[in-house]
Amino acid sequence: MNPINSRKLFNLLKLSAEAFIEQSLLDYQIVRPSNVFGCVLKSPLFLPSIVRDVTLKKQVTMFVNPEYAKDYNHIDDAVKLILQITCYGQQKVYNIASGKNISAQTIAAILQQETNCQIVWKK
Repeated sequence: MNPINSRKLFNLLKLSAEAFIEQSLLDYQIVRPSNVFGCVLKSPLFLPSIVRDVTLKKQVTMFVNPEYAKDYNHIDDAVKLILQITCYGQQKVYNIASGKNISAQTIAAILQQETNCQIVWKK
């Protein structure tokens, strides 16, 4: 837990919920999916917002540094894995991630190549 992280309350709540579940008498499995994305264009989250901007404006304003990187998982892949864990999982805690961070710079380059859009980087 990093005290200067703006998401510390969210992270603390997740850890508290996991601790509560682990102390219960229930049979459980905890799944920790990394940044899940899908086609929800009205979402204010990073990936949907840039897809929306490309589609509507042919311009993407990036409010993150080019080095900003996350490990993304498509919703379909996450659902398949969660179903497999539910049916066959033997462990109590699972982290679902692709194992590869993708930077905003890489995403911007792909968007420019595929759509010929303009990328505007804001500090």
